[in-house]
Amino acid sequence: MRAFFVGVVTAGLVGSGWGQVGLRPPTQSTLRDGQGAYPAPLPTGQAVLEEMSERAAVIFCGVVTAVRLPGDGLSGVVEVEFAVSDAVRGAGGGTYVVKEWAGLWRDGARYRVGDRRLMLLHAPGPGGLSSPVDGLDGAIPVGDGVDLRWLEARTLRGSMYSEQGRVVKGVAPAAASGPAAVEEVVGLMRGWEARRNGAR
Repeated sequence: MRAFFVGVVTAGLVGSGWGQVGLRPPTQSTLRDGQGAYPAPLPTGQAVLEEMSERAAVIFCGVVTAVRLPGDGLSGVVEVEFAVSDAVRGAGGGTYVVKEWAGLWRDGARYRVGDRRLMLLHAPGPGGLSSPVDGLDGAIPVGDGVDLRWLEARTLRGSMYSEQGRVVKGVAPAAASGPAAVEEVVGLMRGWEARRNGAR
């Protein structure tokens, strides 16, 4: 019966979108636990950002000022230099250079001079290479503000599974808030950092 119910709900939602029916998409765990149409609420973009920040060794907001590529583009290291405007953890003011394996760039540029990003980076490894937390999700574009819908969309994508673990296609996310001011987001992250340091 549960598999039939999941199939009916999935079929109905593909055509109508979650926002139109007033439900949150079921998560894999709620379907597995037999809760069906009453899943736990999805984390907000702010909650996802906090969770990602807990895994980051370096957090800052800055503008790309230089990209240095190796000669062949497929081996070696790409260096991306940022002018840091707001440092939260592991980066002082001034500049910060992210070193990435050049193979990550084989499908195109990951950053361009002038890009403004909120960067959440793993600690550099022994060779000095680093990468954003959760891939490019940890290199959040900043325009007029920090758009946490970037993370909300990632959360929604990751939660749309049927009981068999297949992704449900064609589900539209509900309307979300617009970008938050950079100062507001950096302030939140500094608050989390202070709380984290106080708990030690």
